[in-house]
Amino acid sequence: MGLEDILEGIDRTAKENAKRITDEAELEANRIRADADAKARDITQDYSSRAESDAKQLATRELSKASIAAKMAYSMRVNELISAAIGSIRSGLQKYAKSPTYKKLLAVLADRAASELGDGCTLYVQASDMQLIKNGGAFAAAQAKEKFAGGLKGVSADGKQEVDYTLEAILDGLHGKIALELMKQIKGSKK
Repeated sequence: MGLEDILEGIDRTAKENAKRITDEAELEANRIRADADAKARDITQDYSSRAESDAKQLATRELSKASIAAKMAYSMRVNELISAAIGSIRSGLQKYAKSPTYKKLLAVLADRAASELGDGCTLYVQASDMQLIKNGGAFAAAQAKEKFAGGLKGVSADGKQEVDYTLEAILDGLHGKIALELMKQIKGSKK
């Protein structure tokens, strides 16, 4: 074996070692790239899942806020309508006090007040109603000092009991029932 053969052997061995090292390095680089790609996919998928979950939570929260705001707006509008309707009724009380139905109501209210307050009670009415109420054995009629649309106020003979059967007080007492009925009407018209 000559020097040339030895140099060729060294060269061949060096080339084989270089190729083997290059092949191993390439395999290791491919493995590292594959691991990095897998980790990147996992991270991307994790972030994507988190983003989707966060987006769903945000959408649910915003939808809930919008729903609450819509319900509040609806309730406020219903309350406005009810207030307007009751205000309309209240403004029509004076007109009602001039109707034939009112005359019958006033007689019923006088009987009820006299029954509750006892003999000798005084029933206070508006000046325009003085001719509608008949002074009788059970009560005395007097003109009220305060203004109200109609109806009456009564005081027992001893002054310890009072009743308020003015049209305004009756309307105030019926406020809840009227509001409930209007709510039914509003909800019924919504369908």
